[in-house]
Amino acid sequence: MKLLPWLLLLPALALNGPACQSVAVADLPVLEFRLEGPQEDVDLVIQHENKELRLGPAHSYHVKKAFVSEDISGFPGVMFEIADEEQEAFFLWTDANTQKGLAVFHDGEFLTYAIIQTGLKRGGLISRGMPGFSEGEAEALAAKLNPH
Repeated sequence: MKLLPWLLLLPALALNGPACQSVAVADLPVLEFRLEGPQEDVDLVIQHENKELRLGPAHSYHVKKAFVSEDISGFPGVMFEIADEEQEAFFLWTDANTQKGLAVFHDGEFLTYAIIQTGLKRGGLISRGMPGFSEGEAEALAAKLNPH
């Protein structure tokens, strides 16, 4: 049985990572989220695990903070929190798109694919399921997504 990545499968309940200094939203790192879309909305096609993902337009949100955590299987992952000013929009967008496939990118690099299970109020967890990120990969991604 193959486990799906746990990105955005559960709301980020414990965003208690390192404290964050005040940084202007425009200066924060950005995550891009792309839904699997109907034919007319597709603007990017990628291969993932022997499957062609036909992805719609990017929805970008700024990351307030990020830190290494674990997914529900105990594999390394990266918790992220969306900037305060964008949290309501992020929740509304994820809530409106539950049960849809989602690809996540940072700086044009594909990070993971998952199914949105519920609207996310503050952020979520990026993981890769089995075998997951290595500890070093998770630390490197958290460092890229951390504004300090």
